[in-house]
Amino acid sequence: MFDALTDVHFKGVYVLMQQLLPQIAGVGAIVRVSSGLSPITIPGYGPHAAVKSAVQMT
Repeated sequence: MFDALTDVHFKGVYVLMQQLLPQIAGVGAIVRVSSGLSPITIPGYGPHAAVKSAVQMT
């Protein structure tokens, strides 16, 4: 489950940003949106919170 969450919600965002940055350099911006679960942990949502926190740190 953690690998699937990481692949979609972190690696996907990271790879997309790497591909877009050269194309929008000087003329655009990337706005990342994440959920409010990253600063808190609800039972059963630990992996989701960890992945969303990683996106906020990139």
